[in-house]
Amino acid sequence: MSRALVIPCDQSYLPGLKTLLKSIEITNPNHKADIVIISDDIDSVPGCKIIRPCLSSYVGIDTSSFPVAAWFFFEALKLDYDHVILAGADQLIVNRWPLLYDELPSFGAIPEWGVVPPKQYKDTFMAFCSGSLVIEPSLDVYNNLITIAKRGFRGDQDVFNEWAFLNETSPVEFPYWYDTSKRWFVAWKDKWNESRDSIASVHFVGKDKPWMDNEDKRYSELNNVWRSYASGTPIPLPEAV
Repeated sequence: MSRALVIPCDQSYLPGLKTLLKSIEITNPNHKADIVIISDDIDSVPGCKIIRPCLSSYVGIDTSSFPVAAWFFFEALKLDYDHVILAGADQLIVNRWPLLYDELPSFGAIPEWGVVPPKQYKDTFMAFCSGSLVIEPSLDVYNNLITIAKRGFRGDQDVFNEWAFLNETSPVEFPYWYDTSKRWFVAWKDKWNESRDSIASVHFVGKDKPWMDNEDKRYSELNNVWRSYASGTPIPLPEAV
């Protein structure tokens, strides 16, 4: 069964991508996934396939809320794999990541990060994240996502949720520790500490990133973990206090 880890990225997120790949190499050296980068301005990354997005497909989509590259998740639906795993260049893999090894469902996702338990999408099903989403590629789904996006949605995650709503489907629920938001470190300290040793991926969501000059000091300890992987000398996740 073939699988690809698909990461949309542009030059501004290239430091994040390089550290993500280094973290995978450190923590999951024997993983079973091809790594595919979707980018319109990155020419090569060692060990990865580079796919150019069809930019004309995105004409008419409001990209003011998120970088254009964030919408390139949709390109994964056109790839020739049994499953694709969607990942952000602002993730850091700090443990064995089951998505790179275990049997995958046809559609699986992590509950939306912001609320525990997650809110319902239109009072119908668990709202879910597009980061670490697993899905079977399909041109029909790709075309549906593009059509929905042009109706005016805030980002790719909202589009995926609307697609699921319209198709009366919902994903297999992955545990939060598959891809834990950095916000747990501040807002959900007890839950962070309970799952800290199990966390497989930390997602550095938000506009501040560890490689940028806009650091939110509340996350300095987590940013230091990211920098430790970037330097090749990883340190463990800190306890939230």
